[in-house]
Amino acid sequence: MPKAGRYEYPARDLDSCISYLKGGHEKLKSFVASREGFAGALGLSPRTGPFGVLVGAMGIYGLVDTGDGNIRYSELAKSILFGTPDEQAAAKKEAIRRITLFVDLHTRFGRDVSEDQIKLYLREAAGVDIAEAQEKAQEVSKIYKKVSSYLDSALGAGEQKLLRSEGESEMEEDVNKTPYGQQSGMEIASTSGIEKFESSDFGVWVKRDIDSIDFLKKQIEAWLDYVKSKVTKEQPQTTTN
Repeated sequence: MPKAGRYEYPARDLDSCISYLKGGHEKLKSFVASREGFAGALGLSPRTGPFGVLVGAMGIYGLVDTGDGNIRYSELAKSILFGTPDEQAAAKKEAIRRITLFVDLHTRFGRDVSEDQIKLYLREAAGVDIAEAQEKAQEVSKIYKKVSSYLDSALGAGEQKLLRSEGESEMEEDVNKTPYGQQSGMEIASTSGIEKFESSDFGVWVKRDIDSIDFLKKQIEAWLDYVKSKVTKEQPQTTTN
């Protein structure tokens, strides 16, 4: 699996992986196949680099499981291939959110990020060596441009509507009822499975489920790492006599 400093990333974009999965299932009529059988269905050799790169990308997206030596379609892959439009969209978003580098880039820059911005980010936040940064930025940029649209909304449109319609009308009554809120000066409110955290410096809404919490945690950690790196570089250097 390609690496850029502390990050791993797929060498194939999501739609390409989905296309191969669809083609493989159409020929095999099965969600489980040997590596040889799966490669044959795709017109590839199981012992070549391109096949290994493809399966590796499918794995990091969470589309297949190869732990027992076979290629097994995941529930996520089945949702993408055969789910309703909403299920397909949610599953694709989940697949991309598994790639921490893509999530962090989207958190920092959004969809439109230049290759130079990626190069600088990889050097500062990922620890990529200056001699490798340009090559890695080219590779990452090529894939990111094809998948970033799936990350345009951290929450789906339906979830955002729920936050606005239910959250804003019911939040006030539960504000500051938790010890954490009282001790930190941060207002905390809950309603209908949604949490709102707000202080004078920032505010954030999050659904009360593990996936949303983990995703938010990764976003905040990535941002803090970036800010810390900037602060460290801006601090005046002290000298000793």
